[in-house]
Amino acid sequence: MKKNIEARIKIPLYSGDLIIVQSDDIQKVLDKYGVKFDVHGYEAVTFRHDTRSGYTRYVIAFENPVNSRIVAHESLHVVTYLFEDRGMRIDNMNDEPAAYLLGWVVGQIHKRIKIDDSKL
Repeated sequence: MKKNIEARIKIPLYSGDLIIVQSDDIQKVLDKYGVKFDVHGYEAVTFRHDTRSGYTRYVIAFENPVNSRIVAHESLHVVTYLFEDRGMRIDNMNDEPAAYLLGWVVGQIHKRIKIDDSKL
């Protein structure tokens, strides 16, 4: 069994935390955060985890191995959740704020977990 990786990063400008987890068992990650969802067959999952004070954590849990396709997919979920939580919408005429945030999320993930694109 591989060692789990977990990182917590403050999200700039928008507030909140991005929590990145790479694990051999993402069901255990959901159990840790009290999320009731059967992830059987899922490669990754993204969810919000609100604290009692209203502070939001955006958790991405990846099962091993992780590839760039999965990173991109889950990163977009973080962006859409965060925008929704802030009462913002992704504007097709000016999608730069969403694009910058998406790039930031992808970059944070690539800094912290092992990516294996050998089978793409």
